[in-house]
Amino acid sequence: MSDITRFVTIPCIVVAVFLCLYLPLALRPLKKLPPKKLKKRGGMVTVNIFLLLIALFAIAGGVINLYSMIQSEYEYDYGDLYYPLLIIAAGILYLIFFIVSVVCTNKLRKKVLTLFYNTPKPAKGQQPVIDYESAYQAIIAPVKKYRAYKRANAVYAWQKRRYEKAKPYEPVPEAVITLRMYRIPISVTAAALAAVIILISVLVPVLTNIFRIGKVERIELGYTRQQVTAILGEPHEADENTYYWYEDSVSGKLKEIQEKEQQLGSVEDFSQLESLAGELDKLYAELEDIRYNFIMVRFGGETDSVTEVYFDTSHAYSDSPYPAERKAASDVKIQGFSDLKGYTAETSEGVFEFKITSGMEENAFYRAYFADGSYYMHALEHYTSSYSDESKQLTVVWSNSIAEGSYEKAFPVTVEYTIDLQGALTLPEGVTQIGDKQFRDNTYIKTVVIADSVTSIGRYAFDGCTGLASVTIWNNVTSIGEYAFHNCNGLTIYCEAASKPSAWNSDWNDSDCPVVWNCNNNNVADDGYVYAVIEGLRYGLKDNTATVTGQPSNLSGEIVIPSVVEYNGVTYSVTSIANSAFAWRKSLTSITIPDSVTSIGRYAFRYCNSLTSITIPDSVTSIGNSAFGYCTSLTSITIPDSVTSIGGSAFESCRSLKSITIPDGVTRIDGVFGRCTSLTSITIPYSVTFIGEGTFFSCGNLETVYYAGSEEDWQKINIDLNNSYLTGAEIIYNYGG
Repeated sequence: MSDITRFVTIPCIVVAVFLCLYLPLALRPLKKLPPKKLKKRGGMVTVNIFLLLIALFAIAGGVINLYSMIQSEYEYDYGDLYYPLLIIAAGILYLIFFIVSVVCTNKLRKKVLTLFYNTPKPAKGQQPVIDYESAYQAIIAPVKKYRAYKRANAVYAWQKRRYEKAKPYEPVPEAVITLRMYRIPISVTAAALAAVIILISVLVPVLTNIFRIGKVERIELGYTRQQVTAILGEPHEADENTYYWYEDSVSGKLKEIQEKEQQLGSVEDFSQLESLAGELDKLYAELEDIRYNFIMVRFGGETDSVTEVYFDTSHAYSDSPYPAERKAASDVKIQGFSDLKGYTAETSEGVFEFKITSGMEENAFYRAYFADGSYYMHALEHYTSSYSDESKQLTVVWSNSIAEGSYEKAFPVTVEYTIDLQGALTLPEGVTQIGDKQFRDNTYIKTVVIADSVTSIGRYAFDGCTGLASVTIWNNVTSIGEYAFHNCNGLTIYCEAASKPSAWNSDWNDSDCPVVWNCNNNNVADDGYVYAVIEGLRYGLKDNTATVTGQPSNLSGEIVIPSVVEYNGVTYSVTSIANSAFAWRKSLTSITIPDSVTSIGRYAFRYCNSLTSITIPDSVTSIGNSAFGYCTSLTSITIPDSVTSIGGSAFESCRSLKSITIPDGVTRIDGVFGRCTSLTSITIPYSVTFIGEGTFFSCGNLETVYYAGSEEDWQKINIDLNNSYLTGAEIIYNYGG
């Protein structure tokens, strides 16, 4: 069905509905109308003119649609003529009813009113004799037979006033009114019956026809196969992941082709085989020449639900099944984008990038409506977006999955805050609170000075802001929620208050970020260190020693930690790497530690997913818990003999690590290598006396253990539970000695 046909079908249905509802009113103008409207006939004039315009519009639309079919270069079958002809017929039928109703109504009105004005007015000074009871009975009695009491009372009340005004000399003859009243139900019944016939003739083919957008649009992403078949019926063709529906003519043709192909497989005579092949070629040619609709629904995912819906109205043209000019999208709608909110981060001078924080659903999808009436629905995937700071709009661009080209949609956005090129966060004026998780995982933010208007900071407000180096909090902030600065490992917090206000949650600083209290008059944090950023790394300075505490500038690639740093004219020796100093720095690929460092804190390099190599100097004596946990790209690491303590889970889930040597002097290995799935060999010194529970959990590829002691010494090691991959590997004793 073409665009014009669909467009004028709606007025046709409206005409039919109004015929059912209001045509009886047009034929019975005295029914339940207030006296004023009845007298002026204003209500009836409005209704009739409105319906008349709809009918004329329907006729014009149907004629235009027929003309467009005739002039089109594409073929149309006879079924396409049904809708425009039906629309024209409905419009003409209403015009007939309209004319008949006007003529009948005016005649009835004239005769009824004549009964009340059929005698001259009395001469001046004379009093007419009025038989009110007879007049009442003349009007009411016949109507009661049709149980129209309200109508009768309304008519009587109005006519009584007119009766008194006109002052006729004698009552209205009952027989005359009775005759008129009998004619009304007959004409009303005929009109209502015709209206019902029109309504059924329009709705039945529309409601039963699945090849229309209104039907296919009811299918949503995530629908099950049962839900789809409930809407479209059983498919005509189906494979493992896709259902197809065709028009009846196509289904019949496909069935013929299937029968011929079956016959072809059982024929041995060459001449008959050639004849059947010719018939098949002819059937395929006929199928290609048919203009037909088809519907495709694809299923997939873990739930085996709808992932794609396609309704094609121009499938089998001889030139191309997908002519580009007919597959141009006339309208595209995105669902899942509404009331977009987010922030802008300046990525280069004058260039802003908009990041969505709310308003986009996880399963956003689009509906495309094509010029030929086709329809397509699919998840919104692999799109790009660009932000205009001038128009405050986000333009989303994604590829056209049906025809060549792409789509784009612009959405107005609300910018909640901005981050400049230096990473400074700016909140809009007048903001009184920072909400829960408002800046969660925002790696652009480096410095924050909480505005004077802010009084509260929500839960997890800055959680995962790994680039955050400093936050300044004034006295106006009266409450801070739990875990507000969780996973902000390189952060120093400067507070105007002299100590923690009682209304701040006890876990507001669960990451133990150093806090400088009374920051207006003090620069020493609560842990006794002075914190400073020197050449891209942050240090805690105290007693001429420096501890590497973080990387607020988000450096990537290779990092070399110096052995000494200078601050305010004082030289400090770098002696340690603090807890969580480089945790979650996913862009780090390698790091060099100077020989002045003696300890690596817990979680120091946890989740550095791109870290492939690291050099630990002989000066290091201890490695903290999970110091290299989840460094999934780390392939090798050399631990010097100076290390005497390795914390629990130190190399947990280092899935690329293939071999490692435990240095002499280490006595305990506790949960260190769990889920190191690529680990094939390990060297264990004689000094080890305890291997904790799950130390080699899920190390399924561990094949060889090189042990410095004897088999008897091995038996003395206390090996706890869940180490079956260790005990099941080949153990080579007295290794290296």
